[in-house]
Amino acid sequence: KRAANLHLCQHIICHNPAAEQQSKVPPLARLGAAGIVEAMQGFKTGQRHGSIMERIAKGYSEAEIERMAGWLATPEAGR
Repeated sequence: KRAANLHLCQHIICHNPAAEQQSKVPPLARLGAAGIVEAMQGFKTGQRHGSIMERIAKGYSEAEIERMAGWLATPEAGR
């Protein structure tokens, strides 16, 4: 569980949920769980490109992506 929390914290550092400005790195909560899953699958398969997201996405299983997306889409993720 600690390792999972560290991974989630890493996402929050880049994808600031409190960001009010437009950025190349979008706040994940605005994407919703389905949008996060879709984006991560795109990065994982190479259909979507980002500076480091392809490498990050390849490190997660489909189940981990689903769990992570579910949590990142909640208001608690921004605290």
